[in-house]
This record gives sequence, structure tokens and C-alpha cells, in this order.
Amino acid sequence: MSDYAVGGGAAHGFAGQGYGMNKSVMRSMAQVAADGLMETEAKLAPPPPTGAVKVGKVEIQGGLPERAVKQPVEKQLFELVNAYSAELAAQPGLRGKMVVEFTVGTDGLVRDVKVVLNEVTPSLEPTALQMLQKLTISNSTGGDATVKVTFNFRP
Repeated sequence: MSDYAVGGGAAHGFAGQGYGMNKSVMRSMAQVAADGLMETEAKLAPPPPTGAVKVGKVEIQGGLPERAVKQPVEKQLFELVNAYSAELAAQPGLRGKMVVEFTVGTDGLVRDVKVVLNEVTPSLEPTALQMLQKLTISNSTGGDATVKVTFNFRP
């Protein structure tokens, strides 16, 4: 058997470059190794903090059913969860509740949104207010409804 078949001799033009591998192959192998190292480091890094935001107590004056309010609010809750998770990165252990009051018109539009209690952090208020102002809530009661929603924040 030839020395070339088992890697014992260098092919013409590749002497001193590592068993017949040219520089571009060696660079490619180095890149694959570096990518693997970065992937391993990413797996070892702790995940970014994520918080839980749950809709708690819902108080309604005006005959509107609770599920008519709770379902649309929960569908948009991801916005508040994202903002809360960002706050947790800076303030681990941040928790509490926020109570928001608003009016649902006969057209289903939300207006007069205000925070009436905030035990978490003031920086979450704009997100909560914007999230609620975008909602449309089915209102077939024939009149406006006043709603208070409690959001519970837990790391």
C-alpha cells in the first residue's frame, strides 16, 4: 500500500500544510470549531429573565360580562409581559400588582384609561395604558361600562 493512501506522504504542492489539507480547508475547520464553541457558550448562558403577568380581579359596572373583557386583555398581555421581563433584567425579584381602570363605550372602544394602583414600577404604566387603549371589547349592553382590571406581576 502506498504511503499516500494512509497519510504518510504529502501530496505534491501541499508539503508542510498538514496531511494534504490546504489553507482554506483548515480555515473552514477552524470556523466550524469556533461556531461550535459559541453555540456551547450560548447553551451555558442563563436564559434572560421572564416574568409572568396574570389578569387577576376584573370588576365591571355596566352589565358587561367578565369574559368579554378578560379575553381581549389576555390576547394582548404579551406586550406587558415583554416590558415586565425587561424590567426584571435590571431589578430581579420585582413583583406586585397594578390596577387599571377604563371605560368601554357602546362602540367597544376603550377610553379614559388610567392606573389607579401600581405596586410594581412606574415604567410599566405606559405599556399597560397603550395596550388597553388598542383594545376593542364587544359591548352589547346598550351603555358604557366602567372596568377595573388587576394585573399580577411575578418573576
